Amino acid sequence: MSDNLFSAPLAVNAPKTLYDPTTGQTIELTCIVTSGTATGISWYKNNQLVILAFNNRYSGGSAQSPSLTISNVQLSDAGNYICSATDGSVTRNTSTITVAPKATPTQPTLNGPSSLLSGTTGTWTCTSIGGFPLQTMSMRINNQVFASNFLSINSQYDTNSRTYRVVGTLNWAPNMGHNGQTMYCDVTHPQTLTSPQTVSLPLTVRSPLAVNAPKTLYDPSTGQTIELTCVVTSGSATGITWYKNNQPVIISFNNRYSGGGVQTPSLTISNVQLSDSGNYVCSATDGSVTVNTNTITVSPKATPTQPTLTGSTSLLSGTTGTWTCTSIGGFPLQTMSMRINNQVFTSNYLSVTSQYDTNARSYRVVGTLNWAPNMGHNGQTMYCDVTHPQTLNSPQTVSLPLTVRSPLAVNAPKTLYDPSTGQTAELTCVVTSGTATGISWYKNNQPVVISFNNQYSGGSVQTPSLTISNVQLSDAGNYICSATDGSVTRNASTITVSPKATPTQPTLTGSTSLISGTTGTWTCTSIGGFPLQTMSMRINNVNVGSNELSINSQYNSNTRSYTVVGTLNKALNMGHNGQTMYCDVSHPQTLNSPQTVSLPLTVRSPLAVNAPQNLYEPTTGQTVILQCRVTAGTATGITWYKNGQMVIKASDFRLSGAVPSSPSLTISNVRLSDTGNYICSATDGSVTRNTSTITVTAKATPSQPTLTGPTALTSGRPGTWTCTSIGAFPAQSMSMRIGNQVFSAELSVNTQFDSNARSYTAVGTLNWSPTMVNNGQTIFCDVTHPDTLNGPQTVSLPLTVRSPLAVNAPTTFYNPMEDESVTLTCIVTSGTATGIKWYKNTAQINIAANTRISGAMANSPSITITDVVLADGGSYVCEATDGFATVSTNTITVTVREKPWLEYDIITYVLDDYNKLVRPVDPVNNLTHSLIPQQIFEFDGKKLVLQSQQCMNWNDPRLTWPKGQPRISLPSSEIWIPDIVLLGHKYEPDFHTKVIVMKNGDVTYCPQGPLISTDCQEKSGEVYECTFKFLSWSYDKVMLDKYFPGFASRPSIDMSIYYEHDDYEIVSRCAVRREMTYPCRDGTYPELTYSFVLRRRRSFCRNLNQSPTCN
Repeated sequence: MSDNLFSAPLAVNAPKTLYDPTTGQTIELTCIVTSGTATGISWYKNNQLVILAFNNRYSGGSAQSPSLTISNVQLSDAGNYICSATDGSVTRNTSTITVAPKATPTQPTLNGPSSLLSGTTGTWTCTSIGGFPLQTMSMRINNQVFASNFLSINSQYDTNSRTYRVVGTLNWAPNMGHNGQTMYCDVTHPQTLTSPQTVSLPLTVRSPLAVNAPKTLYDPSTGQTIELTCVVTSGSATGITWYKNNQPVIISFNNRYSGGGVQTPSLTISNVQLSDSGNYVCSATDGSVTVNTNTITVSPKATPTQPTLTGSTSLLSGTTGTWTCTSIGGFPLQTMSMRINNQVFTSNYLSVTSQYDTNARSYRVVGTLNWAPNMGHNGQTMYCDVTHPQTLNSPQTVSLPLTVRSPLAVNAPKTLYDPSTGQTAELTCVVTSGTATGISWYKNNQPVVISFNNQYSGGSVQTPSLTISNVQLSDAGNYICSATDGSVTRNASTITVSPKATPTQPTLTGSTSLISGTTGTWTCTSIGGFPLQTMSMRINNVNVGSNELSINSQYNSNTRSYTVVGTLNKALNMGHNGQTMYCDVSHPQTLNSPQTVSLPLTVRSPLAVNAPQNLYEPTTGQTVILQCRVTAGTATGITWYKNGQMVIKASDFRLSGAVPSSPSLTISNVRLSDTGNYICSATDGSVTRNTSTITVTAKATPSQPTLTGPTALTSGRPGTWTCTSIGAFPAQSMSMRIGNQVFSAELSVNTQFDSNARSYTAVGTLNWSPTMVNNGQTIFCDVTHPDTLNGPQTVSLPLTVRSPLAVNAPTTFYNPMEDESVTLTCIVTSGTATGIKWYKNTAQINIAANTRISGAMANSPSITITDVVLADGGSYVCEATDGFATVSTNTITVTVREKPWLEYDIITYVLDDYNKLVRPVDPVNNLTHSLIPQQIFEFDGKKLVLQSQQCMNWNDPRLTWPKGQPRISLPSSEIWIPDIVLLGHKYEPDFHTKVIVMKNGDVTYCPQGPLISTDCQEKSGEVYECTFKFLSWSYDKVMLDKYFPGFASRPSIDMSIYYEHDDYEIVSRCAVRREMTYPCRDGTYPELTYSFVLRRRRSFCRNLNQSPTCN
């Protein structure tokens, strides 16, 4: 051996093996010659010599300055560097120095909708480019971060720019809680950024249209105002319509209605009437959809009027009285009871009847009580209680005080008095039972007012008798003493006072005004005469004959005087008008001249009234005067009747006239409800005369008709159009036409009378299939109403007739190669498509979800597939729709030709997104390990240096490919390799040794180099055993399990290429696997021990069979 073997060997070291600068910085890759003297320095990048002179950013790399300086670092500087030193005889390399530059990604971009409906799915895309190493990305709404089930993130390495492109795609459906929040995309790159890059989009979430009636039952009292609440709870309404009992509510036709518009959807009903009862619906539209509330029921209540109670307030004990309580105007039905104080009457005494009044829409309740009180009820109170819990918190109560009395009795002990005039007479009256609270005297059935005649005294409760002083003949008569106790009245027998006297002044009664030709009756009465007086009657100075005048004289034995009554029955004529009727009474015994009384006479023409016109047919909104003329006599009152009911002018401001000075009835702003039979009735105070019946038939002009139906449809397809005309009386007629061609069999018209509105609704339904000839024409609906219109009302819709939709695929077979682009042609040959869909193998293609596919739009139906893959093969169909019809092409077949894979393709494929820091299989990786000794480099009895290869095999499923060559060779630095270390030595992987990778992922890695064992023991004279122990540096059995090869072709120690040593021979070898634990590490570690027995050679003849064996 030469002396050079014992000089200091050349050694070179890289104290730092990893550099990760940011682009633009300057770095120095340190290389130190730690032993020997280098005469030359070379740098290698990715096993290629670095020519420093070719790149002005490189400096150093010489024997004087071995380190390599790289200024303005670029991403292209990334790689594995080695510093190689030579002293002219040997060359030594440093460990691999990895340079991994970092690049800050550019500001990300965020695209997607900023406004969408609640519950609909939107897609947002965030893109970040230019980062190295790989940047990370997340997306959030305010501070709520999206999980992977919503957000998919795809990262791709760009070999040209040596940076990563990261694209995040968010598919997510927001709700109303997200309205006004912000969508964020955060990109983090801790290698170059201290805080995330953030980009945002404001988010507006709109509600779908919804309408609600928070209250569905209203039971107001009549006269109140209610608001039927309708709330647009979501979306924006462009129109509000109210319906009552399925009929549209015309708010403008009823001045009690208000609201019901977009700004105020709720309907307000003022002065609620019982006729407002019904089922209401609020309908809202936003121009595309219409939604309704639940049914709102309105059930008005009417409070009954205060009840009335009639009947006796005072009656005798034991006598039956009748009391009547009446309650009207209640809805729903009120209830009634009656009581005396707190004692309620049962049905034995009280009968209650109820009756529904259809005109007033309310109930009338009448209670009748028949009952006999006793003296115990004296001073108590009779009550009638009416309850109506729907409108009253407490009963309505009406009462009568009750007085129960003992029977009253009164007596006149003397019944005949015949004083002479000037004398004083006391008419005796005695209360014999009960207690009188009042005494009244009657003379000839007329009350005697004692305070008005100073002749009278007495006649009171204290002094019931009547004293008449200075009696006159006028005092003659029949007197009665009447006593009352407040509830009943009792009379004494008649007391006759008959003085002798001059008859009193006669009285004349009868008509002072009457119609010519009619018979009148006049009565003249003379009383109090004694002896008999005589009587006659005359008009002016013409005496009335006995054939017309009858005179009856009668002696009144009570008053002792005569009463003479003359009765005249006579028919006056106009000649008597203004004359005077006289009655003359003669009493020669006391009178020198007759007593005379008179009445003026007015004789009138007979009353007559006439209606010159008996039929009126006004149009609604006009004013009509129903003529009524008084043709004879003088009317003092005019009354009009409609359908037998009196017309109350005060309750309708539209009515005027109907007075004696203007008998005609004027109706302004005529309504259909004014239709009916009218009568004008006149009176002069004594007789009433009526006109003949006057018929009013109001006519109503129909409102402008509406025409609905499609304005655009496909030729030959049927459509339906509806024309509606409402509000006419009498019935209107309807026709429909296209241009001037009137429809016949295609049109059905239905006319119906609305008894509430008193008008007709006509609905025409047209079912018809247009052709291309009708394109551009107009559909008309004509409504005629000759009663109110001179010409028809017309409404129209323009008509667009489209050609039938047709679509064609001119080419039905495509044979592209992988990675090429292909366009599948689809042509709309007829009609206008509004939407295009593509299907592959009957499943719809989601164009938006596949970045390789574009097209499929109405203006560009074809689709283009870029970077074609084998999976793109299949059967395709193009489907087009115009919103009415859907048509498809024939099947388009795509057969993809497989592209041959070169080694470049395979290596690019397997290393794409490969992470060498991650083990191939989780949880356990199985590895086989064997040794291939080459030669003994050095052995001194204690240390063995064995030049050898370690052969390791494992499977990495990530390193598989579908086609091409069966194996490839890769630098070990590019993939994961096991960290197998010789026990007692530092782990220094050999990245210069390549690995062989098979198509199924099997990896073979055989690094070579000197193995040093200091575990050598002398067994006997010049026989030694040396061991090498291998284990994983960091992986226990659970993560990496190691075995020897289990087949004959791969022994655990392969001596096939061993070169014998001159002094020592290997006489025995063995391999043993043990599972060990170590104090510094958790877990169990498989340990592979290789043992070699060496013996110094004794001769050049070798006999291995006699060699000792290892333990």
